[in-house]
Amino acid sequence: MDSVVEKKDVRPYELAVLAVSDSLELNLGENIEVMRKDGPKSVPLGYPIKKHESAFLTVYIIHAAPSDAVLMEEAVRTNTSVLRHLLITPPVITRRGDSCDEKAEKQEVRPSSPEAVSNAALEVALETIQGTNESQ
Repeated sequence: MDSVVEKKDVRPYELAVLAVSDSLELNLGENIEVMRKDGPKSVPLGYPIKKHESAFLTVYIIHAAPSDAVLMEEAVRTNTSVLRHLLITPPVITRRGDSCDEKAEKQEVRPSSPEAVSNAALEVALETIQGTNESQ
């Protein structure tokens, strides 16, 4: 029964790790499923970290329960080969193609430029507004 509850609570996470060497092997845990691993890739650092000018970036896409993610982050944090790490939950992407089409259909179509009015008609309208129209 507990395994069913844990399966429902599994969420996607992204873990980015800057490490000293490209041979870093992280023990992420037995309950964590690695969906994709990108890297390691050598990247220059914007500022020195622990006297290192470059590091190896590895990005993991994983599925884990929140409690397992906390334990995994603690293990990464205490690893001396890791310079920096970042664990995030990616945003949920939903498809809205149908609703965008409906909004486009509901919008009024207006002409790109208003109808041209002669200067004489504009002067009459202005005089009427100001109350100085002599034809009144």
